[in-house]
Amino acid sequence: VTAHVNGRVITWSLPTIPAQSDNYHFDLVVAVDPLLVSGTLHNEVEIYAPYDEDPGNNSASTDDAVQSSNVDLSVEKWNHHSNPAPGYDFVYLLRYRNDGSTGSGIVTLTDTLPLSATYVSWFPQDPLWNLVSVGSQVVFTRPVIAGDRNGDIYLTLHLSNTVQEGTTLTNVVSIATTNEGSTGNNVYTHTMEAQGPYLDIGVSKDFGYGSTVAGYDVVYYINYMNHSNTPAYGVLITDTLPSNTTFVTSTIQRWQYGDWQQVPFPPASVNSDRVVWDLGTLDVAEESNYGEYGQIYVTLHISSGVSAGTVLTNAVEIASTGASPESDDNPENDSDEAAITVRNAGANLMVLKNGNWQGGPPWQLEYDLQYYNVGTTRIEGFTITDTYPLSTTFDQGDVWWGGPITFTDNYTDNQAIWEVGEGLNAGDSGGGRLVVNVDSSIERGRLLTNVIEIAGTQTEVETADNTYTLVKTTGPDLYVVKAAPSPWVEAGETLTFTLRYGNQAERGEDRTDDSGTVYITDTLPAGMEYVTSTMRWCGGPQCPYVTPNIVGDDLIFDVGPHGDGQWNEIYLTVQVTDTALGGDSFPNQVEIASSNPVSDVEPYTSNNTDTETLTLYDPLFAVGKVYEGDVAGQVVTYTLTVTNTGPEAGTNVLLSDTLPANLTYGGSDGVWTGTAITWSLSVAASGGTATGWFTATLPITDGLTITNDTYYVVSSDQGVSSPMGAAVSFEVQPDKKYVYLPLVMRNYP
Repeated sequence: VTAHVNGRVITWSLPTIPAQSDNYHFDLVVAVDPLLVSGTLHNEVEIYAPYDEDPGNNSASTDDAVQSSNVDLSVEKWNHHSNPAPGYDFVYLLRYRNDGSTGSGIVTLTDTLPLSATYVSWFPQDPLWNLVSVGSQVVFTRPVIAGDRNGDIYLTLHLSNTVQEGTTLTNVVSIATTNEGSTGNNVYTHTMEAQGPYLDIGVSKDFGYGSTVAGYDVVYYINYMNHSNTPAYGVLITDTLPSNTTFVTSTIQRWQYGDWQQVPFPPASVNSDRVVWDLGTLDVAEESNYGEYGQIYVTLHISSGVSAGTVLTNAVEIASTGASPESDDNPENDSDEAAITVRNAGANLMVLKNGNWQGGPPWQLEYDLQYYNVGTTRIEGFTITDTYPLSTTFDQGDVWWGGPITFTDNYTDNQAIWEVGEGLNAGDSGGGRLVVNVDSSIERGRLLTNVIEIAGTQTEVETADNTYTLVKTTGPDLYVVKAAPSPWVEAGETLTFTLRYGNQAERGEDRTDDSGTVYITDTLPAGMEYVTSTMRWCGGPQCPYVTPNIVGDDLIFDVGPHGDGQWNEIYLTVQVTDTALGGDSFPNQVEIASSNPVSDVEPYTSNNTDTETLTLYDPLFAVGKVYEGDVAGQVVTYTLTVTNTGPEAGTNVLLSDTLPANLTYGGSDGVWTGTAITWSLSVAASGGTATGWFTATLPITDGLTITNDTYYVVSSDQGVSSPMGAAVSFEVQPDKKYVYLPLVMRNYP
C-alpha cells in the first residue's frame, strides 16, 4: 500500500476488500518531535467506500501520552527444530522484545552465523524489518519496536556436508538502537551440536464438525507434520474410511492473499474404503513453520440407513516413500484414528477438550474447549459447565460464540459456567478456553481430573456425547517399551531388541531427581545370552556402546536423570542358544525405575515394565513306530510316524530307520539303502504328521528278540533333526502248525 502525504494528512488507496472478509491491518510509523517532552498525541483515522450502508463505524481515534524515553530491548534465539544435520537446511527462531514503555529508535539486529553455515532465506512476522546485508553476518533493520512489543524472525541456514556429527555450532545475535540506556540483555549466544540425519513425520486426526446422523456429512481434520532434521520425501497420507461412509471432498490450508485460505486438495487416489493424498516433500521447519506442517479437511458422507449407535472409526496413516535418510524414528505418531457414534436425527450436542501446561512456576493449565451441534436441528441456547481439577483455581476463560453470554465462577464447586443465549445451528461448532492456576504445593504423582459438560435448552436425542473427561498429571512418568525384530527366532540366532524409554511428563519441573538416576533393568530368560548393547544418543568415549552392570540374568543400564519429554533407545543384542527346540518360548522382561522413588512419585506405573516373548520358529519333530506280525518265518510290517509340534512346517524331512539284525528287507514306500530305509517327507506345523512303512521277513528262530531302535529324523530344510525314537522290541513267536485227522466211527453188531 502506497502512502500519499499531504502535510499532516496521509492517504492510502486500498485494494478491493472481499465481502465478509477477516480484518486487515498495516503499521504506521511516525517520529515524535524530540523537543516535545510532555503532552498528548491525538491521532484520527477514517475509511471511506462508496455505497457504505453503515458509515457510523468508519472512523476511530486514539490519544497517547508523551513520556520520557523508556526502551529496554532484548533478543534470544533457539533452533526451530532438533539439531541440524550436515548437508541440510535448518532454521533459527530469533525473538526480539521491547520491555520498555516507549518506542525505540532505529533498530539493528545482527546475527553472526556459525562456521560452515550459510544464509538461505528469512521470514519476519511483520513487514517492518528489512534485510540489509548477508555474509558471515546477517543484518536486519527496522524503524522502531513499539513499547511492550515482541516478535519473531525465522532465519534459514544451510549446514555444510563437511561438518562432522557432534561439532558444536555457535551463533551470536545482538540487537541495538540509539535511545536505549541499559544494554545488558542485547546479546545472546546459542550453541548446539550437529546431529546425524533422522526422520520423524507424524499425523493426527480429529472430528471437525457436521451432523453425526445417517444421510448427513461430517468433516474430519487431518494434521500432519515433519519433526525431522531433514526433508521427508514422497510423503503419502492414507485415510481408511469407516464402513457405511463415502468420500465427498477434501481441502487444505494454504497461505493466499495475505491469509490462510481453504483451497481444494484432491486426493491422488480414491476407492471405496481408502483415500490417498500425495504431499510430495515435507521440508524442515521454515518460515513460521510453513512447510513443516499442514491441515487437510476431509468431508465424508454417512450412508442412509446406518443404525443409531453405530461407531464409525476413521483411521489415518502417514509414510515417507522417497529417498528419506532413515526409517521413521518415531513410528508411534505415524497413525491415528477418530471415532464418532451415529445418532438419531434431532437435537444433539457434543463437547471435547484438550489441555497443556503453561508457565511455571507457578504453573497453569490451559484447556481448549470444542463444542458441537452434531444433530439435525438448531439448539436454542446452551450451558457449558467446566469442573476444573482439585488443587487448581480459576484464572480466566472464554467461550467464543454470539451473545449474550453469562459467566459464573462457582469456585465453591470448582466450576466455570457459561450460559450462552445465542443458538447453535445443526452442524455448527465453536470453541473456548479455560486457564486455571495450579497450587504451588501440589504433590508429585497427582491425577488432575477435569470434566466438561454441555446442555441445551431442549431435549436431546442422546446425552452420552455431552460429557468429556481429561486427566493431566504431575510428577515424572517413566515408561519403557521393548520391541523385537520378529516374534520368531531360530536356534543359535543373534538378534537385537530395541528398548525405547523416557519420561513422558508434560510439565517442565517433572524431571527425575538430579541427585539420583534412572535404571533400565532387562532380565534375560534361560537360553538367551547377552552379546553387546549400543545407545541411540549418548556421550562419552565408548559411544555408541553402553555396558550394563550384569547381575545374574539382569542387565542393568544407568541412563541418568530424565527431564520431561526426554527419550532414548538402547539396542540390545543377544544370542539364542543353539540347543533350543522349536516351540520354545523366551519371555524377555524390561523395567524402568528411578533410584529415588520417594521423590520421583509417578502418576502411573503400569508403563514401567514391558515383556516381549519370542518363540523358536522351527519344526519340532518326534518319531514313533508300531509293528504288526511276530511269527517266525513270516512278514513283519513297521509303520513310522513323524509328528511336528513346532510352529514351522518341515520340508524335505529325511526320516531314516536302520533295519534290525536278523530281519530280511522286504519292501517299503521309502528308499532301501542296503542297511536302512529312508523317506523324504513334508510335515505340517503345529501337530502335523507324516508316515512311512516297510516290511521284513522274520527269522525262523523261536524266542529271538527283535529290537528296532535306530530310527529318527536325520535332517530337514529347516536344519532340524529329532532324537532317536523309542525302541520297539518283541520276541519271535513259533509258527504253530496243526494236523487234522478224520474221525472214523464203526458200528458193531
